[in-house]
Amino acid sequence: LVGYYLWHRAYALAGEGAPPASWLALSAMPLGFTGVAYFNARFWLRKVELDKPAPVGWLPISVGVAAILAVGAAASWPLRDPGGSQALEGDPNLVLITVDGLRRDDVGLHGGRETPVIDALGARGTVFNDAIGPTPGTRAANATVLVGLHPLRLRVLRDTDPLSRGYGSLFEALADEGWATAAFVSSSAVESGSGLDQGFRSFDDNFAPGPSGMGALVLCRDVLAVGRMLGMPAPWRSAPATAEQAVAWLERHGELPFGVWIHLADPHRASTPQEGVDAVDAAVGSILDALSQAGVAGRTTVIVAGTHGDLRGAHGGEGNRTLFDEVLRVPLIVAPPSPPKVSKVEAQVRLMDVANTAVVMMGLDPLPNSEGIGLQD
Repeated sequence: LVGYYLWHRAYALAGEGAPPASWLALSAMPLGFTGVAYFNARFWLRKVELDKPAPVGWLPISVGVAAILAVGAAASWPLRDPGGSQALEGDPNLVLITVDGLRRDDVGLHGGRETPVIDALGARGTVFNDAIGPTPGTRAANATVLVGLHPLRLRVLRDTDPLSRGYGSLFEALADEGWATAAFVSSSAVESGSGLDQGFRSFDDNFAPGPSGMGALVLCRDVLAVGRMLGMPAPWRSAPATAEQAVAWLERHGELPFGVWIHLADPHRASTPQEGVDAVDAAVGSILDALSQAGVAGRTTVIVAGTHGDLRGAHGGEGNRTLFDEVLRVPLIVAPPSPPKVSKVEAQVRLMDVANTAVVMMGLDPLPNSEGIGLQD
């Protein structure tokens, strides 16, 4: 069991390019634990041999202690320090909402069915009428939003490719400057371990039942991964469930200067796209309401970006593994606390531009390795 966890981490370290000494030492540690287990087992078995068994055997005790530790760790996961203690009072906040499967024509701003909350947000912010995603891949598109580099540069092309920690994200920049950072994601494509969790003091990707931290346990993640290998649907959670966790975090930590990423996937995963779009619109509304109730809406920039669309029968196809406009043209709204100078932008912009736009609006320098430009002007 120890080998399962430590070798799991050693393999990850080797994949991240860590020095061989570190992951080889981690790989050897189960040998020492095996010795400890062996001598403890001999002690217990010797007592049995001498007809002096304990009232409770060593196996029930070890299983019980392991269960208590696992559940305790899961329950304490959302209670970790969110950071933010080093930020200056009055620093601006950021809420970035990315939505998988949200096409440009899904929102009322671009001629789709009315989406009251998103439309109202666009009315008080800047709407980019020709925003383009770099790829139809979910993990790759979200990585581009966070880092500001094309997926080819990030070497993230599939939902199984991890984002290297050598690339700095906009939330790492915020965390380094003292902001509290948190993420609430809805799909296994961007779960913890994908690399997109870097820079977040709190990362909520709980797709498992039980305490909210169960999804952070290695065993739970591997069980879900095996299920996907066996053909079970990839785990995800609905926009209302993800928004509920984000709202709870804002209620607890909204007094701190913060940067929050909220990832939704309903248009891509719900039973019908329209049902998913409606769920996203309602979730955005609950998040905006939480900002107002926390009294921080007046210093919070909200960015809503689709990551990719879906064909939904267009061009005779389904899914998102194409480069048609229905997949690559996405909605993008940037709503700062005060009215912007420009309400609509017709020039073509890219999702790669979101990261630098966000950090500059927070008062920081542009990301040094990003190829995106700031759209705040």
